[in-house]
Amino acid sequence: MKKIYSLVFVSLMALVSVQAKNSEISSPDQNLKIVVSTDKNISYTLIYKGTVVLNNCPAGMVLDGQKQLGKDASLIKSSLNTISQVVNSVVSYKNASIPDVCNEMTLRFKGNYNLIFRAYNTGFAYRFQTNIDKPVEVTSETFGLNFGEDVISYFPEEKSFMSHYEGLYPKTKLSENAGKMCSLPALFKTASGVNVLVSETDLYDYPCLFLKASGNNSLTGVQPKVVTKITDLSTRSDRTEVIDSVANCISKTSGKRNFPWRTFIVSDNDADLVSSEINFILASPLKIENTSWIKPGRVAWDWFNANNIYHVDFKSGINNETYKYYIDFAAEFGLEYIILDEGWSKTTTNLTECNPDINVKELVEYGKKKNVGIILWML
Repeated sequence: MKKIYSLVFVSLMALVSVQAKNSEISSPDQNLKIVVSTDKNISYTLIYKGTVVLNNCPAGMVLDGQKQLGKDASLIKSSLNTISQVVNSVVSYKNASIPDVCNEMTLRFKGNYNLIFRAYNTGFAYRFQTNIDKPVEVTSETFGLNFGEDVISYFPEEKSFMSHYEGLYPKTKLSENAGKMCSLPALFKTASGVNVLVSETDLYDYPCLFLKASGNNSLTGVQPKVVTKITDLSTRSDRTEVIDSVANCISKTSGKRNFPWRTFIVSDNDADLVSSEINFILASPLKIENTSWIKPGRVAWDWFNANNIYHVDFKSGINNETYKYYIDFAAEFGLEYIILDEGWSKTTTNLTECNPDINVKELVEYGKKKNVGIILWML
């Protein structure tokens, strides 16, 4: 009888596993685990060092107003893969050679779409992938974060989708931001000290993701719709653009494509927030064949000190005298470049004409004599 009971117990456990439709992937060091549920609607749970950090977070998309990826999901196949490679960077921002070591899980669903997860020692990412033989309209994307407690948030609030991405990061409780929206990246920290930095990468032909705090320790993703008509910008600043109408979708794009990665740096070590290069690793490979002209260097940048220089015999500001002063400064202290930030051109939307007080050609020639390069800010 004991053997029979054991057999029945094992059979029931197998049945529960099938019915639950859970797929799991862990980081190479096993500290981070993602459990993906495909029972009815797709959601995932993040477990870090044995503790649930994010619980039942929804992921999905709506195409052409009706095709819902992630709802009533029918999983066809789940496959695991190990990735161990090196990504080389033309500009060594942090490292010239970046290890890309992770475990990858591809979930293939009925309806010609995949959901791909990658688990790293200091984070994870996921993206949708479609294989549809026609252009599609992405009506909306389902993105959600459900924390099990009121976490600390560094929340760069935005009042609209027209953002400079230069907002402050006040330290608040997530509950204090209910109803507010923020841009990415956004940082959250649990009571036990686990950081979750939310961002995105490989963003092409698709809108940026914003987060809206919805209360109950949760956030939802929101995105701007496709703009169909704007007020003529010929007499306006780019930052006063008036949107007259929008389409009922967030993107009109190819049906055969990879959608952006949703990335998460997850660690109880604050240093990993700085050292992680997950967004660079997951971006599309470089398409420029000849990179010999890219020469990184240090810069004297007018924007950092608002063109305020002192004890000079000319009026400082956006003019050639000021920028020649910057060039002299860069040459004296061995800096490779100066930047002409906003203001050098006639308008931010007209880059073919200079501000009357600026002569770019003259500045370039002056810089060459001092072995200092000129970088122009532009939209």
